[in-house]
Amino acid sequence: MFCSKCGKLVDNDAKFCPYCGSEIEQEEKELEVVEVDNEEEKVEKGPWQAFATVGYILGLVGFILSFFTVGLNIALPGLVFSIMGKNTTDKEKWEKANKGLKFAIAGIIIGTITSIILGIVLASLGYDSISELIESLLDQYLN
Repeated sequence: MFCSKCGKLVDNDAKFCPYCGSEIEQEEKELEVVEVDNEEEKVEKGPWQAFATVGYILGLVGFILSFFTVGLNIALPGLVFSIMGKNTTDKEKWEKANKGLKFAIAGIIIGTITSIILGIVLASLGYDSISELIESLLDQYLN
């Protein structure tokens, strides 16, 4: 809430303004609490919180799947959503977006390394793609 004398923001439980020393009236306190609550609700309704959550989930899933070389398709959108989610003013959601960003970056790095290693292994075995290797293995075991 704000002090009626100096206009500075003071704690809701304050009895006196720490800046000018004037007494904070009880009626003013209740009125300001309602206004602050409404103001906080408006801030929380932005899309950035949803982006932060989606970025966190996609980043985490992309990181986990990157060990199987399929995580890059999920980690890249996770990276984008996490970056957009860091625009939130909600500290908890911002931290979630930050974690999602770290998971997405780790997923991209691990997925890239895993894909390179898989490509080297496939090339050394004489296959052009993983699907060609799977077809060859299925033909061996089914015939």
